Amino acid sequence: MRTQIAILAAVLALALPGCKDESAGPPGTRPSDRASLSAHLLSAAPAQMQQPAHITFQDGAIELLGTDLSPAQPQAGKPVAVTNYYKVNRAVQGDWKLFVHVAAPVQGGLRMLANHDHEPVDGLLPVSAWKPGQIIADTWELPLPLQSPPQLAILLGFWNQSGRMPVDAQPKGAPPRTDGQGRVLAAVFSVQVNGPPLPTYEVPRRQGDVTVDGKLDDAAWQSAPSTPAFVNTMNGGRAQSETHAKLLYDDAFLYVAFDVQTADVWGTKTQADEPIYGEQVVEIFLDADGDGKTYNELEVSPHNVTFDAAFDYRRSDLQKAIAWSSQMQTGVQVQGTLDNSGDVDRGWTAEMKIPLANLYAVPRLPPKPGDTWRFNLYYIDNKKNDAEGFSPPMIGDFHNLARFGYLKFGS
Repeated sequence: MRTQIAILAAVLALALPGCKDESAGPPGTRPSDRASLSAHLLSAAPAQMQQPAHITFQDGAIELLGTDLSPAQPQAGKPVAVTNYYKVNRAVQGDWKLFVHVAAPVQGGLRMLANHDHEPVDGLLPVSAWKPGQIIADTWELPLPLQSPPQLAILLGFWNQSGRMPVDAQPKGAPPRTDGQGRVLAAVFSVQVNGPPLPTYEVPRRQGDVTVDGKLDDAAWQSAPSTPAFVNTMNGGRAQSETHAKLLYDDAFLYVAFDVQTADVWGTKTQADEPIYGEQVVEIFLDADGDGKTYNELEVSPHNVTFDAAFDYRRSDLQKAIAWSSQMQTGVQVQGTLDNSGDVDRGWTAEMKIPLANLYAVPRLPPKPGDTWRFNLYYIDNKKNDAEGFSPPMIGDFHNLARFGYLKFGS
């Protein structure tokens, strides 16, 4: 839940004008619609919802119970059915309408994409007809374009000509889900961007010691399978350089080894958490619980300078993210001359030893055989405009969590 709530920092920046109702209908129910209407009036709340909310409006009169998506993993270019569940505790006076905003999280805010204001249940059950004791499942369709952002947020509320219906204060200690302007965060979800099938890497348990020096000559690495050569991040085609990676794990650490073949090894940054991602770097992204929201980004440069961050959601507040420390150990070996573009290098290798307990939202410690996380691996050389990955994001954003591959823990 905390991952959804973190987006409210961005919501605060969006002060939108009054909403319109695009599909208002008469308050009465046509006899031919009774069967359809009954399917949306539930006898009890669903036992489980993908994104529970439990936010109330107007002194508890209406409660947003939560939201479900169908399919649960939406895909770009295809519609997704969104179902919001409401519980009516008390009838409300006035001609209230439902408004829905769809937005994309961006660095430091939200970008408004669409307004899906509508009368609930396809106009069959306007808010003025809601009765105490009813549980209403309002399903509406959200079309997703082929070039959909990789993460979307749904915000909603009630309005009439006098303004928006007040959202009640939440229990003390509960993360806020409202922008203070009558609008609540109902859901945050990732969108599967079109591209090749998502790859899986089965990481074996470490057998033997690993010395984190970047040499990759430990016997333990010989038993670890290599990834295929990284591919172009935009189209999944052949990359400029050749990069491979291997991974190992034990009860306390995840080990990552990169082998980069490039003719020029370089970098200028010398301090931890400087933007080494703008130079030459190798990276691992880890979404341990696979929720498509909380994730870690860990990097190392040829100078053995590191960058690590913990994000609450896609590209959430950077300063907050880099305040986190993975406490990883790293080692680098350069096969050639560092920062000398006048000669021809063979490349460089790097190792990471990452404490599992420090990562964001790890579902189980230690991992067990069969446990599966989401992850991605990258090599970047911004001098050559070269971006390569284990699973191509297919857009110009390495933070496309929906395109992360699968990290399956083996024996």
